[in-house]
Amino acid sequence: MAGGGGGGGSAAAPTLLSRLLDWVKGRATWVLAKGLGAALAAPLGLKLLVQLVTSPRRTLWRQDRSSLVIPDPLPGLVHEWIETAPGIKLHAVRTSKGGGKPLMLLVHGFPEAWFSWRAQMAAFRDEFEVVAIDMRGYNESSAPKGRHNYRLSDLGADIEAVTRHLLAETEQKQLVLVGHDWGANACWAAAHASPQLFSRLAILCVPHPRFFLRNLDWDQFCRSWYIFAFQMPWLPEAALSANDYEMLAGSFTAAPMGLQNQGNITQQDVERYKQAFQRAGGTPLIDYYRALVDGMALGTQDERLPRGKCTVPTLLLWADKDIALGPQLLRGTERCVETLRVEVLRDCSHWAQQDKPEEVNALLRQHLGLPPKQA
Repeated sequence: MAGGGGGGGSAAAPTLLSRLLDWVKGRATWVLAKGLGAALAAPLGLKLLVQLVTSPRRTLWRQDRSSLVIPDPLPGLVHEWIETAPGIKLHAVRTSKGGGKPLMLLVHGFPEAWFSWRAQMAAFRDEFEVVAIDMRGYNESSAPKGRHNYRLSDLGADIEAVTRHLLAETEQKQLVLVGHDWGANACWAAAHASPQLFSRLAILCVPHPRFFLRNLDWDQFCRSWYIFAFQMPWLPEAALSANDYEMLAGSFTAAPMGLQNQGNITQQDVERYKQAFQRAGGTPLIDYYRALVDGMALGTQDERLPRGKCTVPTLLLWADKDIALGPQLLRGTERCVETLRVEVLRDCSHWAQQDKPEEVNALLRQHLGLPPKQA
């Protein structure tokens, strides 16, 4: 653990005291988070119980999608697996391979998968070799057991490992990195740790990791109820999968969370998400949130970003109809990013790259210094 220079016994005492206080505060916060989780999960549990009593067969039934074959959203995609750590392989889908085009890496969020970037893959495939991955625990990627495998440090390291693999394979020095939601968290971590790997960074619908707790107010606490509810064992997984993944599907298709532009998500898209969730069993996805609370409450070193600013030129896109994350979370971001541009997407839900693909793509093109795409 790094620290300041010098100091005898008198200097060490406050340090030990501050560490002890941090430890006590962290454990108290962890206990409080679990208590809040139990309270906030109670309505979810009650709803599930009522469904089980009134319609047990419907509530427990799930279509088996293990053998369901859904065509790729684009022709000519290349599927492969990239090892990022011992026993961990991430599923990667590429628009091309070996053509010498610059690289663009896309990283999805919860509860999505690589195909949430279908509109961006289509829009940029002529100019880039676009690579979209399934994060660890998702869809066709490895899903290690245990919440300790889903710390921010591990997620960021995955992105760095995929990036180094792609750059070595193509003999390039940098790539464009784009992330949404949890994928954006991982991208923040990777860009702070290894800025030399990335020419540009684009972040969709997630604040800088240093400013979530600093900007947490009552409004955001109410928006974040699910983070605490997800701390409960088995209940979040059961609720999301009940009635053939009705709650999961509704997060994309129903108010207030769903896409504002429902024409941009099809029933086949929803089936893809259900299949991806079913493959993983749900627990790895929820463990992201369990590891998050553990890290924030217990102050683990693994959850801390490297000191200093992010030096990668960054575009931060925010959705004005995002009910999960409020705009107050953006306060202070400029203090952690050397070159930052913030744009707000109007009439857009949390699912920005799917809800407003044309606007997202146009802003990405500006960020990359590319001319507007001709219709």
